[in-house]
Amino acid sequence: MWLLRVILILVVFWVIALILGWFVKRALLKKIQTFQKRESRPTEVAALVKCAQCGTYIEEEKALKIQNKTYCSAKHAPPN
Repeated sequence: MWLLRVILILVVFWVIALILGWFVKRALLKKIQTFQKRESRPTEVAALVKCAQCGTYIEEEKALKIQNKTYCSAKHAPPN
């Protein structure tokens, strides 16, 4: 009788171990897939231009263009 209980307990622990292993495997695979998706995404880099006054680099979309020169702000641009 006690041998049957031991076998039953071992079977229960084995089933629990299988279920836990399955969950851990799924979680690790999801993390790997998420990491691979993140790595495969192309990163968009904005073109940078240099301010003619101070030399600071700024995104081209945000720069002020006056007389074929770029400025980081209206303070650095020449007066009109």
